Amino acid sequence: WDESADELVLAGTMKIKEQSAADSDTAAYGQLWVKTATPNTLMFTDDTGTDQTLASIGKSIALSIVFN
Repeated sequence: WDESADELVLAGTMKIKEQSAADSDTAAYGQLWVKTATPNTLMFTDDTGTDQTLASIGKSIALSIVFN
């Protein structure tokens, strides 16, 4: 965490443990998570609980995440 820039900075890869569903929803926050489907699926859940598939095997994705 870079406090001076108020941002998360990563080098290399990021590992996210798979789970069957998103956690509880929180107003004004989204969730990025990996669904336990076969194959695993990268998911985004908005603050209303709507799940969206971002990527799975056979799909390509360009992803930019901005944390406010």
